[in-house]
Amino acid sequence: MVWPAPSTAPAPGEEVALVSPVEQGERGTDWATVAGIVLVSEAVLLWLAACAGLARRRLALERAAREDGEE
Repeated sequence: MVWPAPSTAPAPGEEVALVSPVEQGERGTDWATVAGIVLVSEAVLLWLAACAGLARRRLALERAAREDGEE
């Protein structure tokens, strides 16, 4: 894309600053922060799933042991 030439040139010695819209308003969240939150959330969900699986196995083992003792 070709930008049109500016209509007025800055005065000698005057600084020209390019400002993006992100710098003017609320700054967006950094991508590394978002990636970190996603990775931690995924690890927590996997940990909870593993704990639920172990609890289910423990309950099934206790139930089987109880049934064997009754016979």
